[in-house]
Amino acid sequence: NTENAGPSQGTGCFFAPPPGSFQPELQCAWNGPPAGDPYLAYNDVVMTPVVMNLTDDNADGQVNLTDTPDIAFVSYRLQEDGCCNVRGVLRVVSGQCNANGTMKQHYSVGATEIQAQTGIAGIWLDNSGGLAVGDIDNDGFPEIVGTINNGGTIAFEHTGAVKWVQQQHPKSPDHLAGTQPSIADLDADGLPEIIQGRVVLHGATGALKWKGTAGVGINGFMGPVSSVADPDRDGTLNVLAGNTMYRADGTVAWTYPFAVASTSSNCGAGTRCDGYTATGNFDADEHGEVVIVRIGRIYVLNHDGSPLQVNGSDVIINVPKTTCSFNEGGPPTIADFDGDGRAEIGVAGANYYVVADLDCLATPLPSYCAASGIRWRVPNNDCSSRVTGSSVFDFDGDGNAEVVYNDETRFRVFDGKTGTILIDIGNRSHTRLEMPIVADVDN
Repeated sequence: NTENAGPSQGTGCFFAPPPGSFQPELQCAWNGPPAGDPYLAYNDVVMTPVVMNLTDDNADGQVNLTDTPDIAFVSYRLQEDGCCNVRGVLRVVSGQCNANGTMKQHYSVGATEIQAQTGIAGIWLDNSGGLAVGDIDNDGFPEIVGTINNGGTIAFEHTGAVKWVQQQHPKSPDHLAGTQPSIADLDADGLPEIIQGRVVLHGATGALKWKGTAGVGINGFMGPVSSVADPDRDGTLNVLAGNTMYRADGTVAWTYPFAVASTSSNCGAGTRCDGYTATGNFDADEHGEVVIVRIGRIYVLNHDGSPLQVNGSDVIINVPKTTCSFNEGGPPTIADFDGDGRAEIGVAGANYYVVADLDCLATPLPSYCAASGIRWRVPNNDCSSRVTGSSVFDFDGDGNAEVVYNDETRFRVFDGKTGTILIDIGNRSHTRLEMPIVADVDN
């Protein structure tokens, strides 16, 4: 739902968890590839997994909801290759846990398999890039789309076979590190497109459809991350990349002019720092607002790109920091965190995870607010990437969204209303743009 903070309540799209306690426990874990895998050393993960039915588990000739969901992700060699834009391997594992707590791997795809099918050498997935899964050619089966480590895009069939390779798009400056693709039918012609920042490809072929001329969707040294929505409610989708809203044909609808330069970030010379976006409804009108997180600030804009104002002032909320040199902030998560029927904004910075609440812009500051614009903040540990994401879900059915987050050392679940830590488990990550996800992976 592009206009409201909550989920769509269309048929099959809404689930209300029954009230009760929330006491999760580890069900199973992927601790590396099985013996005989050609990429045994590629056993670390710094990206967001995706869940989709990719295999015909019940052998009925179809891949659908009657099969066990699968988990797709990219793994890499941490010790040998280090940080970003390094060689990644596609992994697909079953969501059904083995009895001993391990996970069954269906297949892995690296440069060797890609070269064998395409004749192109040296094609690896970006180790910190995202994946998108959907039926991009209308054949009735989902495909997997990822970013190539040195720029470009690759699509796989649900079987792991290569569908196509696009080696030219996106390239720098449209690909920095950890590019996050998404899939949408922008022009409503029934043919999906692949969106990466301001670059749009034809889903079926990978050919370039258009490349924007303004905002990209980069914050710090990671991205791009863009979003797709219809905030102006004209019935057509827009691409929100950084400080620009593009129309479905790639023309610029508007660009927001930042008043603060990017000197407080480690964006290099010539690299745009125009932020990560999301949409929600933060006022009484029917239009959606656009949220941009950039160099430690949260901007809320109207659907036309003008600043949303509260009490006569533009909504710009600072994400606090203490010890880290930089504090860009990750992609915003929009939800009703406190159960008051209005949307709030969750952002992970370098030193804190914060929930921004426009009610906390009131004077005097309400007693439940931690600072101007901030409902609550909890210290975290992420001086490395400073741009991690988060997820939300109402696990206990109390009407408040709990926050699911992982920094460099801990996996935690926060109470959405107060920030109280409900779950705290050690879970190392070298952190990029990744976030935990919530799904029923075993039916």
